[in-house]
Amino acid sequence: NDQRALVSEVVSLSESVVVIAEQTASGSEQMAGSSSELSTGMQNFSSRFKELSQIANSLDEEVKKFSLKSDVEIEEVPMELPDTTNDFMLN
Repeated sequence: NDQRALVSEVVSLSESVVVIAEQTASGSEQMAGSSSELSTGMQNFSSRFKELSQIANSLDEEVKKFSLKSDVEIEEVPMELPDTTNDFMLN
């Protein structure tokens, strides 16, 4: 009987080890999938960042084509606004 109890315990422990190994394998597969998704996301981010950087550089080059002359004087012209205070009154 002692041998049967020991064999039963060994079988039970072996089954537990198998279950734990399966759970570990499943967790590893999930981690691998998550890592793959993260890698793809980072590649997309990097690609978009490069595109935006190129657009910004292009825009910077285009803006450099324009210049303001410092000898141009800007004259302020007073502007009279029409009286619209009665426009908001209810009849």
